Amino acid sequence: MFLDKKLKNYIGSDFKEASSFAKEAGYLTGRQRKALYGFGKTLDRGRELSAPQLSWAESLIEELRMLARPPKMEENFTDTGNAQHITVRQAWHDNKWNGRICKNPSENDYCIGDYSLLSSRIILLEVRLLR
Repeated sequence: MFLDKKLKNYIGSDFKEASSFAKEAGYLTGRQRKALYGFGKTLDRGRELSAPQLSWAESLIEELRMLARPPKMEENFTDTGNAQHITVRQAWHDNKWNGRICKNPSENDYCIGDYSLLSSRIILLEVRLLR
């Protein structure tokens, strides 16, 4: 799979696969997915990518790797089959629980802190909006 390869070993089909994967998973913007696909077409035509294209491709593939990485379980977690302790946290939300992220996620630990399952996606969204 393209995520397991080093970028220098990529061929055109790897970039096209990355673009398709990103579209199916809902990762990256349309512009970013089109760029990956275009990089693949360039390599398929026997041409090399320019330095800026390589840099952009590297950042996009790294973003895909980060988004596709399964969450890590705590190292001290052992499955004994019997719960000995349970913690429940009531999440706080500032946007009426309407299916959208908070209006100001950086002020809400439940959006970007260790409690959030989507914290990395929300941070990436904020970075994209600030560009």
